Amino acid sequence: MHGGKSLIGVANPNFKTGIYSALPEAIHERYLQVKADPNFLSVADELHVLRALAAELAGGLGVDVVAVRREVGAAWDGLQIARASKNNEKLREAMTRLEQSIEDARQMSTKINELIVTFDNIRKLSDSETKRIVLAKEMITREQAQLFTSVVQQCVVDALAQVQDPADRKRALATFTAKLVAALGRPA
Repeated sequence: MHGGKSLIGVANPNFKTGIYSALPEAIHERYLQVKADPNFLSVADELHVLRALAAELAGGLGVDVVAVRREVGAAWDGLQIARASKNNEKLREAMTRLEQSIEDARQMSTKINELIVTFDNIRKLSDSETKRIVLAKEMITREQAQLFTSVVQQCVVDALAQVQDPADRKRALATFTAKLVAALGRPA
């Protein structure tokens, strides 16, 4: 039989879930590019895009909030006056003005809500990026860890070389090992 006792499924070291195998070709290519990005956890670019979007949204308001509120109030007052006059033409004009004022206010409100959501997303991404940067600064590279390990190893070898008595050397090594294990938080 072919394969005989070969590992299958998740037991096989070459196993892939296939979860992204059904992606359309263009999206699959983009997925592979993103997957290869060493800074994939960085959200700095997204922050810049959101800030640009926020500036665009703020600029797109294009109207004074107070002026829009005043216009709605004035249109409402005009409607009340038109009602009192019992003039159907004035009533239609006042209703049209009020409808337009309300629509302007609704559009402005929608843009303001989009801006608020954008600012909230900026805040969340900023928090995330700050945490990522702090964690990255707290990490040491593999090369730094290897260098540190070799320096500690050489220090131990040099220190033990100074101890002449084999029993004292054994006690010193046991003490060092116990302290190292305690520092790493692992049971001996």
